[in-house]
Amino acid sequence: MSGKYKVVMFDFYGVLYSSFSLTMSKVELDHGLPKNFILGLFMRDSPEKPSSRLVNGQITFTEFLPLFEKQLTEASIAQGVQLPESFHINDFFADCIGYLRPNQLVLDSISNLQEAGYKVCFLGNIGLIDGPTGNKFTRMKMYLRFTCDYYFESCQVVESMEPYCKLATSLGITEIVAVDQPTVLKKLSELTGINFSKLSRPVACNPDSVTHCYFTTTTGVKIHFVEKGNGPAIILCHGFPESWYSWRYQIPFLARLGYRVIALDQRGYGESDQPPNVEDYTMRIINQDVIDLMDTLNIPQAVLIGHDWGSFVVWDTALHFPDRIKAVASLNVGYFPPHPQYNFIQLLQPDPKQYDYFLYLQDEGVAETEMEKDVDRTLRYLYSDTTPKNTTGIKLETSNVRKRGGLLAGLPEKLPKCPFMSDKEFNYYVGKFKKHGFQ
Repeated sequence: MSGKYKVVMFDFYGVLYSSFSLTMSKVELDHGLPKNFILGLFMRDSPEKPSSRLVNGQITFTEFLPLFEKQLTEASIAQGVQLPESFHINDFFADCIGYLRPNQLVLDSISNLQEAGYKVCFLGNIGLIDGPTGNKFTRMKMYLRFTCDYYFESCQVVESMEPYCKLATSLGITEIVAVDQPTVLKKLSELTGINFSKLSRPVACNPDSVTHCYFTTTTGVKIHFVEKGNGPAIILCHGFPESWYSWRYQIPFLARLGYRVIALDQRGYGESDQPPNVEDYTMRIINQDVIDLMDTLNIPQAVLIGHDWGSFVVWDTALHFPDRIKAVASLNVGYFPPHPQYNFIQLLQPDPKQYDYFLYLQDEGVAETEMEKDVDRTLRYLYSDTTPKNTTGIKLETSNVRKRGGLLAGLPEKLPKCPFMSDKEFNYYVGKFKKHGFQ
């Protein structure tokens, strides 16, 4: 990180979002109005004007419209401007808001800056845009509050307009006037040394930025889950050895798209109960856990997405409860049609191949004892992207786990760090599995 700069501040209109003034100019032409007629009235050159009161948070957008319509009527008479018969101020601003779009390249730069060690601050004012038209802005506010390290929304203190940027320069703050996205990113790159064309890691949620909830299943087991967002429900089912936290990057992304995202700690994992008997973990019971969750939250239908072993859960739940599942998808593990006579483990017995470790995990207590001996080492192996060098001369493969004498047999005592997690993320898993084990 550059020693000179520690914080990057972003304004909203014209920086993170389209320029409202440029958009208004375009809509004026669409509605057959003289150039800059409405834009000139909207300029905040008096604190008593409706536009000034709107931006300063003194009135809402709904309150602003009739006041501005009155101002517009008076100005059209005074200036001799004939408004089209079909013109309506509500339609005009609805079109303005409809044209506004997020500047995605600049929004993506937030993650690049944070990865490089910078703090990111939002300083601006979106306005109190209430009613149906305000939904897109409310969602963006929520996203910025979640994403930025600091969030300040008040033009009563300062506006991020060009004159104020020049004032900021006199205070030792380097300013970039937002002309267009490429120019902003070019100047920001020159100041920080960051390559913004590089894909950044998506925004992740942390345990403190989601709602934690519990419910009790029909079998009396307490299940923990987290949720974020509002809209159609998406339920995320993790694999092994994981928890709800494995979806930390997908949760905010899907919530931002307008979904209610629910990520389970499946029974036996994380903060959910760990029933002691093997019989408490049949697929039918785990399927019912998902349906019990939906019943508890009064969700008639949901989309299910599973990863790894969670894929078996979502496919089987969809198979047995097709009326409750709107759609189903899986990552890493595809759909295995049920066999009419044998379960999956029985089918593996003659020749398990790469699934030999499945059979190793069936011996109750054996695998748990091995993995809980050194949780850090266990997870470094299970979360690695390459096979470590062995110390026994035997190939380290999932097809010979029982022959090797265990999942970790033959591995070096010291294993490299997980390449795709930060230390903080990895230590979260270590802490949970040390506390709850691998049962």
